[in-house]
Amino acid sequence: MRIGRADPCRIALRASLLNAVDRAQDAQGVAAPDQRTYDKSIDYRTHRAR
Repeated sequence: MRIGRADPCRIALRASLLNAVDRAQDAQGVAAPDQRTYDKSIDYRTHRAR
C-alpha cells in the first residue's frame, strides 16, 4: 500500500542532509567537501564491546 508520494520526503531528506554537511563543514572550519575529516575514534562502531 502506498500512502503518499516520495517527493516530499525526498526533498526534506535532501535539505536535512545538506544542512548536516554545512554544519560539519562549519564545525571543521572548511569550505570544500575534500577538506572534511572524520575522526574514527568517536565512531560507535569502533567502540562496541565484543
